[in-house]
Amino acid sequence: MEEVAAVLGLSPGYVQSVATFYGMFHFRPVGRHVISVCDSISCALLGSETLVHYLEKKLGVAVGETTPDRRFTLREVECLGACDRAPSCSSTPPSTTISRRRRSTRFWSSTGERRPFLSTLLLVDTGRRRQTLVDYEAEGLRHAAARAGNHVARGCHAEEVKKSGLRGRGGASFPTGMKWGFLPKDYPGPRYLVCNADEGEPRNLQGPPILEWLPHRLIEGRHVSSAATPSAPWLAYIYIRGEYYDAMNAVNEALAEAYRRGYLGRSVMGKQFACDIYTHPGAGAYICGEETALLDSLEGKRGHPRVKPPFPAIAGLYARPTVINNVETLASLPLILEKGGDWFAAMGPNKSKGFRLFSVSGHVKHPGNFEVPLGTTFRQLIYDLAGGMRSDKPLKAFIPGGASAPIFTPEHLDLPLDFEAVAEAGSMLGSGAVIVMEEGTCMVWVAKKLSRFFRDESCGQCLPCREGTAWLNKILTRIEDGRGSLEELEILLDASSNMTARCICVLPDAAAGPVQSTLKYFRHEYEEHLRLGRCPFRNGDGRSPVADSAGKVAHSQEDGKHL
Repeated sequence: MEEVAAVLGLSPGYVQSVATFYGMFHFRPVGRHVISVCDSISCALLGSETLVHYLEKKLGVAVGETTPDRRFTLREVECLGACDRAPSCSSTPPSTTISRRRRSTRFWSSTGERRPFLSTLLLVDTGRRRQTLVDYEAEGLRHAAARAGNHVARGCHAEEVKKSGLRGRGGASFPTGMKWGFLPKDYPGPRYLVCNADEGEPRNLQGPPILEWLPHRLIEGRHVSSAATPSAPWLAYIYIRGEYYDAMNAVNEALAEAYRRGYLGRSVMGKQFACDIYTHPGAGAYICGEETALLDSLEGKRGHPRVKPPFPAIAGLYARPTVINNVETLASLPLILEKGGDWFAAMGPNKSKGFRLFSVSGHVKHPGNFEVPLGTTFRQLIYDLAGGMRSDKPLKAFIPGGASAPIFTPEHLDLPLDFEAVAEAGSMLGSGAVIVMEEGTCMVWVAKKLSRFFRDESCGQCLPCREGTAWLNKILTRIEDGRGSLEELEILLDASSNMTARCICVLPDAAAGPVQSTLKYFRHEYEEHLRLGRCPFRNGDGRSPVADSAGKVAHSQEDGKHL
């Protein structure tokens, strides 16, 4: 650490403060192979704890330890982006997390009529291999890069995106064209484009298939965004989650192809337009999914969210004007440019326009990614596309938009996938990660699992978040073990309400959601824990109260691609 500090001209204390912030940095030697078992809610629902016990027994070490021969280190991590193969794990080097990606072959019109899905929209069938630049050109490259130097085209690009009604697909759902409009038009210096591919939201697996199989669509989306915004020298970064090793390799290979063909560089397609793109790996910090924390991380700092204003469009990366979009948002842009904003806006109701990827995981028959127009109902997504419940047990609850979204019950199944409709019902579409839970799942345990995640991922900057997330997890652990009291239920509500809207970012608001929603819909389960003095759903062996997952765990042990 002192050597690193000396090379960078920093103090050892500062280097240590940055290094300790990121979960993928190690301070003591680890094994040649680091086995990481996903402990997110989707994998936990399907037996990740059983998988951990199996590996502990097989390797003869506990989580966090290294075998005596220094061959293996075992650790638990949050989402690996393979929720459709839960319970999942990876071994590095190299990455061996293989995920079966699926997409919808059907979609529903706004009238409810079922008809064949428009072919080759966002998720194109590549035969489970990376699409090369030759493949992409053969498919019909939109050549946004070739038009990037045309000032008339610049205005057209921006207007088409505004006309489309495209909203950010990363969770905040802010109108993309409006976001671009905040950039200063007369700024003389360089500007930055940042792609947020740090899909840190647990159970969110939309990014990896685009990054791994369709990287050139992402690169062209980057060109569209640069061509739609004021003329200036551009530098672009793709910040890729550290656990996505295959995605990083695929994007780097695609960038090399694009540079060789003249789609990137100092003179794009022979025009006076420059655009360079660099990849940057994350290092295991969920908070870096927040756009300003991501910028601090890119600058080599701890990933702390910034006070806004100023917003990134005015003072972002290195205090320069910066546009930040996520993977799915950028990958949608070439289609909008090719087919027109009106085409995109024709799909979806009201203010929720276009199509979107939704990742469905948990207790369903066919977990994976599904590409549907907004306005499709949760029932259609879960039952018609994901195959419904994996067993004869009925649906008990589902999370509509990733770990940050308050939980829904079966009465919400007929809600449309509509930003406003879901918000009015008390939750949000968020990241588009839908987690399904069957009867027999302990909702107190679910709230505890999610609260532990937010406790561990809080950056610690703001007191309400730092203290609040820790206390929520502590109280929920007591209640799940049957050691709590009725008074603590009111403390949970009071603490969660006092965390919201009081911090720099919305992580504490996200942490409060699962607690408040489970108390709203499943308060009787909390009271039953307290009455019995134990979890009524817990197995006799004392392990987590999840449905039988023996078959899944056995599959993971036998699948050479999985372990």
